[in-house]
Amino acid sequence: MLNTPYLLAIPVLLVIYSLCGYILRRPRQTLSYPPGPKGLPIIGSFFDMLTPRTEHDAQWAIYRDMGNMYRSDVLHIDILGDHTVVLNSAKAAEELLERRSGIYSSRPTMHMANESGWGFNFGTMPYTSWWRLHRRTFHQYFRSDAIAAYHPCIRQATSRLLRSLSSIQSTTMVTQYDDLHTIVRQHAASIILYITYGISEQEDIDAFVELVNNAAESINATINRGSFMVDYFPLLRYVPAWFPGAHFKRKALHWSQFTSELVNKPWKQLRASISSGTALSCFGTKCLQKLDLTFNAADATEDTSDLGVSKTDSDTRIEEVIRNCAGTAYIAGSDTSVSLVIISVLVLSHHPEIQAKAQEELDRVLGSATQLPDFSDRGNLPYVEAVFKELMRMYPSVPLGVTHYSVADDVYEGYFIPKGTTVVGNAWAILHDENLYPDPLTFNPDRFLRTEPQRGAPPAKHSLNPDPELYAFGFGRRSCPGKHLALDTSWLVLACLLATCNITRISSDSTEPDSKEIDPIAHFTDGAVLHPKPFKCCITPRSAGAFELMKSGYEV
Repeated sequence: MLNTPYLLAIPVLLVIYSLCGYILRRPRQTLSYPPGPKGLPIIGSFFDMLTPRTEHDAQWAIYRDMGNMYRSDVLHIDILGDHTVVLNSAKAAEELLERRSGIYSSRPTMHMANESGWGFNFGTMPYTSWWRLHRRTFHQYFRSDAIAAYHPCIRQATSRLLRSLSSIQSTTMVTQYDDLHTIVRQHAASIILYITYGISEQEDIDAFVELVNNAAESINATINRGSFMVDYFPLLRYVPAWFPGAHFKRKALHWSQFTSELVNKPWKQLRASISSGTALSCFGTKCLQKLDLTFNAADATEDTSDLGVSKTDSDTRIEEVIRNCAGTAYIAGSDTSVSLVIISVLVLSHHPEIQAKAQEELDRVLGSATQLPDFSDRGNLPYVEAVFKELMRMYPSVPLGVTHYSVADDVYEGYFIPKGTTVVGNAWAILHDENLYPDPLTFNPDRFLRTEPQRGAPPAKHSLNPDPELYAFGFGRRSCPGKHLALDTSWLVLACLLATCNITRISSDSTEPDSKEIDPIAHFTDGAVLHPKPFKCCITPRSAGAFELMKSGYEV
């Protein structure tokens, strides 16, 4: 049993650490910080962290309201000398995170995420040569011009999704949230598992979907820096899990088991299939083949400049990069696409008039219940595309993105931003900025339709309603490298659902107001990735022909 002096030493050490950190991090400068809560001397806004939040306190909305309070699109929050700057406008985000990306492309150390086993995720790594090697390895197989090679896999998975929905409709009219969530997660996971590891057997897919379900909770809870106090007090990492109040440590230990399985189990299966000669061509096999050609073949001549490594680098080290990239793709591809698809179902259930308009366009282009929409039809479906963009704008899957980190002192519009500042690009606030998107709280796909100017009218001085893709997938050098796969996957599901189904809402509460608009806070969970709270709806085939299309899919 630990004696009393030892127990008292921990809080004393934390206080000393905090004071030292405050003194060391306090910059000597004359310019003021951006507006924000003043907080208390030394501890700053520390006690704001401890204030319990209700289910209606989404972080992106708190930051938006804070910006309105201080009448500034750039906010500053200080916690024990640890600085956070929040960017609530496209202007600020583009200037700092895009144009000054040399300063703002790193990541802060995310202690709770690392304690929970997410150190392999190159999306949260600092900007180093190690990160650049990961990004380069990943990018060559997931850039925009590489995604067309995955379209057959996406079509096949979408066929399975439609068949699963048709099976539900043959037994019941109401689609339960849990059933829908299971079907959509199966769809997303089957695509990324095949592309990344060559996994195609349903039994394996089911097992690995369960891994994602177990691991997703921890990344959603830890990736927003500051969600746990250890992010501000790194010394807490050394507190034993049994210590009173160390619930975060126990959570991290529990979560790290799932995280380890997520990154290691499918990789070991890929390695085993390569050894047995049964491996399918995929991201993992292609990268490992290049590694073998580069380092193991005596007469290898393949150019390896795109891997960014020299012949003296260790095979094991490079294999770790490939494994990390595969694991990052696995978790990211199995969650963000799920978010966008389920949000689409929820929103469309509230807007039958938008469904009808999109279905009229689909019938006109494809014929009523004669074929499913395909990627080649995308350019001929501007209203479906507009619905897709408005879904991304109104309900961005990652509303706060992933935090950036400044590696040098900087000045923006007269405000001082010190080196070592955590910088948050508030995508939700940007995508709901009425200066960019008039009437931003109304779901209105028409805002993204091109309209020809009237004859004799002067050309527009500026364009409103920029493509939400600019802000929904991060900024600068740290924008999401898997966005092209996520966009193509989600678009095809949306288009197929609109072509074959009518989606109607079922109110679970008779007192619920009959409103078309969805409260972006009350109807969603708070976390790194936006997910709707459970809801009920009816997804019914539009006709007998549409029902047959759902059962056959693209495999006719």
